[in-house]
Amino acid sequence: MLDTRRILAILPQRHPLVMVDRVLSFEAGRRLVGRKNISVGDAVMPGHFPGHPIFPGAALLEGLAQCCVLLFELTHGPLRHGEVPLFGSASARFLGMVRPGDVVRFEIEVIKMTSFAGVFKGRALVDGGVVARCE
Repeated sequence: MLDTRRILAILPQRHPLVMVDRVLSFEAGRRLVGRKNISVGDAVMPGHFPGHPIFPGAALLEGLAQCCVLLFELTHGPLRHGEVPLFGSASARFLGMVRPGDVVRFEIEVIKMTSFAGVFKGRALVDGGVVARCE
């Protein structure tokens, strides 16, 4: 649905901080599904952990947050110049490890959204198993 080029036109982040490769599906005001292919070459991998690479949980949360930004902007249009999307997590749980070669599926659902703010819940999955969830 959205490739990297279109994602980069929406998100303020740039390499190496873009954590979403593709948007697979989108329902305005309701949900979004994104994807990230995990590579040993990802900038966050070399130090986490040397010889035993694991994709950091903070990077998973960033991917979920970026999907929230994409859902918000695809629903309401672009943020005004100078506006910065700010997302926090009331609760986050990490339930599994993500390694190079994995494909992470980010699933975001709207709990409540207005034209200027939103509350979302999300989960990150690998091979159908939940590796992280947050609200």
